[in-house]
Amino acid sequence: MGFRRIVRCAALGLLGLAACTPPPPPAPPPLPSPTAPAGPPPFTATEVWSAEPGLVLRGDSGAVTLPWAFMRMAVLRVDSTELLVRCMACRGFPAGRVERSRVVHEARTPLQARQLGLADFALAVREAARRKDVEALRRVMSRDFISTLEGPEGPGEAVAGWQGPRASELERLAGLLDRGIVSTGGGGVWAAPPEFANQRGYADLRAGFRRGRDGWEFIFLVRSGLPSGPLRGLAPPPPRP
Repeated sequence: MGFRRIVRCAALGLLGLAACTPPPPPAPPPLPSPTAPAGPPPFTATEVWSAEPGLVLRGDSGAVTLPWAFMRMAVLRVDSTELLVRCMACRGFPAGRVERSRVVHEARTPLQARQLGLADFALAVREAARRKDVEALRRVMSRDFISTLEGPEGPGEAVAGWQGPRASELERLAGLLDRGIVSTGGGGVWAAPPEFANQRGYADLRAGFRRGRDGWEFIFLVRSGLPSGPLRGLAPPPPRP
């Protein structure tokens, strides 16, 4: 047998062997990459409020202290743990950086927020008033709620007034709260705006909250003084020096 014939037979034999050999199993699929732990949702709020008095805005040219709780700020930039904000309730509208944990921005219902901090409750009341959701407000109004110095008082009378001749008072509530909430120094009452506690003779609209047995309560939205009743004797303290 010549050399070429030997090579040809060997090649044919290899081809036959290959035809009888099953194909190799497919390669296993790649292992899934580990899933990164879910982080907090992205911060999308365009405005925030100081959670407590004494919040410091740290700016490039100095620091500004916000004296009251619940002062409204516009969000200019969002960083990982901080916000660049502009205080819309401050003279001169200063800007600076604050920690996210020092502000509130998530509005719950008033009933959900009554067991949280004062600023959380104020934000819930603000949102309900902005949406004119008087039923949500009714659920957290005190039994002795004050809305008028004339005629019957109470939650029912207040709601009727907001749906009628005193609708403008409810419409003003959001802007009233945005200026800040202060302790009046009597009966555990917190009120907005700060001028009510710091300006003698203040007679415009004011709103009040109090921490009760079941959590925060909305206790008045009234102008021109406070009537007799559970809040008797409450008056603005002297102006601060």
